[in-house]
Parts: sequence; C-alpha cells; structure tokens
Amino acid sequence: MNEASTKLKALQAQEQFAIQSLSIADSNSENVMQLFRSLSAGEGWSRTEPLQSL
Repeated sequence: MNEASTKLKALQAQEQFAIQSLSIADSNSENVMQLFRSLSAGEGWSRTEPLQSL
C-alpha cells in the first residue's frame, strides 16, 4: 500500500508539473503574439539612440 501511495503521489506531481509547464508555454506564446500585434499596429518602440555594437 505504501509503494502504491508513493507512486500515485509521484504521478500527481508529474501531472501538476505538466499542467504548469503548458500554462507557462501558452502564456508566453500569447505574450509574443500580443507583441507582434502591437508592432504590426504601429505601436512599436522608437529609439532615439543607435544600438551600440559589441
């Protein structure tokens, strides 16, 4: 019984980790899409200084 309980808890932890990972990936893709939408709508950044080379 103890071994079965341990395996069940491990599977539940893996499931929770998978759900959190998918949620993070989905929110990141939404942020990227929102950035592209804002850039295509002309809401991009404007720089007054040139980028410095390395």
